[in-house]
Amino acid sequence: MHTQIIGVCRVINKAIPASLVSTLQRAALAIDDDGELPSAVRGRIFQQIRVLSDAHAGAAYLRQARLALACGLEVVGYLKGYPAPLAFAQAMLANGINTLDGLYSLAALQKDNETFQSVVVSLFEEGDAAFSPVYAGLACYSAINAVLHDATAVSERGDALPPEDWDVGYYSSLAVSGSAVWEGKGGAAARRTFWYWYLEQAIPGAWDLREPLLRLPVGLSVLHETGAAAETQQSHASGARDTDCQRCGRG
Repeated sequence: MHTQIIGVCRVINKAIPASLVSTLQRAALAIDDDGELPSAVRGRIFQQIRVLSDAHAGAAYLRQARLALACGLEVVGYLKGYPAPLAFAQAMLANGINTLDGLYSLAALQKDNETFQSVVVSLFEEGDAAFSPVYAGLACYSAINAVLHDATAVSERGDALPPEDWDVGYYSSLAVSGSAVWEGKGGAAARRTFWYWYLEQAIPGAWDLREPLLRLPVGLSVLHETGAAAETQQSHASGARDTDCQRCGRG
């Protein structure tokens, strides 16, 4: 699949630098037997994007934010089993795009993302069944952080970075594979497919600032309605757990 990169890059944006195309080719070859794209490789890609974008003020930030949002859009559907968090995530991504377009404020987006994070983290209480939804939600949260902050860290198995600072691509790979590499539960094929998509489509699409990101039919005022619904669902779930504990004598 890595042989398709040059063609895809040229179709999406003829102006993408040849050196970046070469880097993406080499990166595809670096995907390991577990389907993982090593953090060192991702770090070099981010660094090259920043260097190649230096000629235009703000271009590096915009490209990295667009890449992060593209990842969030790719995996948000894994939240489908949790309607309120799904709607909240979709609204967050829509407003991330709106913010880049000057239609939503950074201050409001920051406040919304703090609420969204608490909703996503609460899904950890659902156990292993919610593994992919949790990490899809964290990918969306991380995508919004990329809009809020002009900085990108990379993460991998055994990385010293705390989980809340893992990059959106890594969160997304966890969502699509359904497990982390070190757990030994499989998912290599899905993980590998995601990283090929990341290299072949997401990065070239993020590079071309003329290429519109997919817009979701939500956002702006809808956000606060879905946020309230998600918090209500979270509260009801917590109440149900408390009742169960009381019934079995553990409360």
